Amino acid sequence: MPASMLYGKGMRDFVAAFLTANKTSRKLLKPWRICKHDRILSTTYSELCLWIVEESKQPNQYTVWIAVGLVEASITSWLKFVYRCVLAAYIVYILWNRYYRHYIPLLSNLKHLGLTPDNVRYEIVVGDPAYAILSNPIVTFGMVVDNWWGMGYVTLALIRASQFQDMVLYVSGCIYLSRYVWLAYLGMRILSSLVKWRRWEASFAPVDPAFLAVCAYVYSGPMMTLMLTTSMVYQSYQMAGLLLPPELENQAIEGITGTFLLNYAKIYNYLVVSNQVRPLASSQSTRRSVSDYWYNDMKAILLFALTMKKQAKRATGAVLHELYQDSPRYHSIPLFSHRAADCFILCYNADGSVDRQVRLSLLSWLDPQLGDATFGIRECTSLHFQCVCVINNEGCPSFMPVSKSAKCIHAGDLDCQWVM
Repeated sequence: MPASMLYGKGMRDFVAAFLTANKTSRKLLKPWRICKHDRILSTTYSELCLWIVEESKQPNQYTVWIAVGLVEASITSWLKFVYRCVLAAYIVYILWNRYYRHYIPLLSNLKHLGLTPDNVRYEIVVGDPAYAILSNPIVTFGMVVDNWWGMGYVTLALIRASQFQDMVLYVSGCIYLSRYVWLAYLGMRILSSLVKWRRWEASFAPVDPAFLAVCAYVYSGPMMTLMLTTSMVYQSYQMAGLLLPPELENQAIEGITGTFLLNYAKIYNYLVVSNQVRPLASSQSTRRSVSDYWYNDMKAILLFALTMKKQAKRATGAVLHELYQDSPRYHSIPLFSHRAADCFILCYNADGSVDRQVRLSLLSWLDPQLGDATFGIRECTSLHFQCVCVINNEGCPSFMPVSKSAKCIHAGDLDCQWVM
């Protein structure tokens, strides 16, 4: 039955009575229609109606129709529009402040200082800034609120994903339901804080958030179709009646319980994947490979393969990824991977060949562990006329290593935040 996940007790009883009746007793049930309220936190957001029509040309065959009417005042629509404009403006600000603005000092330093005296030209391959957005707790919480604010449209998407007569409607419903990936992002962000607090970083592997979004487009719709068209739908029936007052048991469903069920499913699926994948073991060959663009998720590899057609003789940089292999505690947000957000510098010789490829990461993605005597990485205060930040064991006027394992962050010129 279409949208069976959304049937309340009264609607289920009506459908069961219709299906179990014979032709004579079925006529006594006319008119074959019933409606119910869709509520979230005791607020009605839509009305769902079901009616059955007997085919005149084919006896004993019936067509089931479902319709949804959204309960939304004009002032609510305007408030939602303003809210989304503010959220979009904040996302643009985050993109600029946490990612794109850092290319300005990098470009200036490459022009005036360069990386090595042997190279005459540099090309920057910009990374994917999705990490900066999807790991931001304000953005993820704002998008989850937007999901809840549009529960009526989620109902429409669920109806589309439960039917197979119109595949265009089915695909559109699946795409809309992929918005629930924001629940996973918010859960990942909250759990990242828990993992950092409990120091469980070694038990979880980071996942690229943009790749997770692509996966959501693929599996969100079919997963909901499975829940809508199999016996799994009985779980939603039990959840939908938990917080309803007795007088509305046959007239409505409460959507907040089902929403939490979807939240749990999204977060649990991620944790299973993240807990099963282990960080790469630290070895010399692995340390060389993390500098290459092949050390990425599949989406980024395909994009880099198209843009970085000239292969470099050497691949260097990626010191943050080497630190993560030494200790995953250096991850500032341990459940999110920023590999796709790294940028690459292609260094050209005078003959036009690519001498080397340098992988850079932003310093803000590092947790320097300043409170730890063993793993702590301090930042020196000396001025260094170098293109990018460097993390190593070398001494300078404001840093003298006390052991071979001691490391220091030597800042780049113009406060460049990219780390080689």
